[in-house]
Amino acid sequence: FNTLSGYGSYIFPAVSSLIIHQTILLGLAMLIASYREKGWVANRSEFFAIFAALLTIGCLGCLYLFGFTFWLYEYPHGGNFWGMLFAVPIYVSCIIGLAMLIGSLVDMPERVGHLIVVTSVPLFLLTGTAWPHQAMPEWMQILAQALPSTQGIQMFLQLNQMGVPTTLILPKLLYLGMIGSLCFFLAYRRLI
Repeated sequence: FNTLSGYGSYIFPAVSSLIIHQTILLGLAMLIASYREKGWVANRSEFFAIFAALLTIGCLGCLYLFGFTFWLYEYPHGGNFWGMLFAVPIYVSCIIGLAMLIGSLVDMPERVGHLIVVTSVPLFLLTGTAWPHQAMPEWMQILAQALPSTQGIQMFLQLNQMGVPTTLILPKLLYLGMIGSLCFFLAYRRLI
């Protein structure tokens, strides 16, 4: 699906989902951690307002990246537009839940930056884009499939570049929805 046979058209569509993942994770987890450092205890409306604000920002960022940027730089795109519109809020919600949970667990905001620095490259390598999953040890394949970033990146490659029907990515959407709900619930319990 690398119709241009270029490095950018091969790597950027995969990296773009990870950029969204790491940006939301870094920003929101640092925000939550800095609030907690100051003694903030969220009430229900604040908690859901933060979620809604980040969901809006994350969805707009995804749509800009997957829509306008892919079109502007002529990367392969537009495979399953309606599936992408359906998948974006689920993916972003999962990342928000994970970020809120991580923000509730760290002792200071700077720890989130440390976490991002040491996880970005391994998260990308575990997506199966640069190195196929079949060539990885079995334990690494299991770890890779358990990560929301791997599920999201593979899902968006299937939707944006390969144009698969939405029914084929339903297991990934279900997984992201379950992980996101679990993280969201745990963050809610820790922050309220």
